[in-house]
This record gives sequence, structure tokens and C-alpha cells, in this order.
Amino acid sequence: MTLKFFYENYNINDLDIKNIKIENNKLIIDAYISTYLELIANGYRPELDISNKIKFIFNVDLKNKNYNNPKINDIKYENNVLYLYINDDEIVILDDNLEVHKN
Repeated sequence: MTLKFFYENYNINDLDIKNIKIENNKLIIDAYISTYLELIANGYRPELDISNKIKFIFNVDLKNKNYNNPKINDIKYENNVLYLYINDDEIVILDDNLEVHKN
């Protein structure tokens, strides 16, 4: 996935962030994404509330760090660069090879 696709299609404010850490030059964000689906089938309207655990892995050139009570305060995408503001840190992500894993 590209950084641009991530920025345009994932709303950080909708994520339930559980853990953020930098480990071995990887920024790892563990979060839950909630989805609500209203289905229609033969006049019956079932509803589904789904919560998926997801892991975003960004390539960064930073020292190892584990964030306590992590909060993403802001996110920007400019000139093919993603800026994440986590707690009091600005993380600049240049590598366009973002990995996404569902657990």
C-alpha cells in the first residue's frame, strides 16, 4: 500500500489505537477498526458490527521506542511524505512501502 492510499482511505480518528512502537526501523501501529454493515435480504435487515484488529507497519529510520498511552494527534501528507504526530513526536515517513496485516 502506498502512503497516499493510506492517508486518503484510513481515518486515523476512527481507529482504536492499542499500541505504537518503533522497533528495528519499523513504526508499528496496532489498532482496531470498527465497521457497521446494514444488509438487506428478502425484506430482512440484518446488521453486523465488526471489529478487526489491524497492524500498520511503516519503514522509518528511527531508534527503538515504545509509546505509553499512544495518541496520534495529527496526520499530513505532502509531496509524497507522510507526517504522523504521535504524542509529542513528529514522525516523517518517506518510504512508500507500507504493510498492513490483519490479525
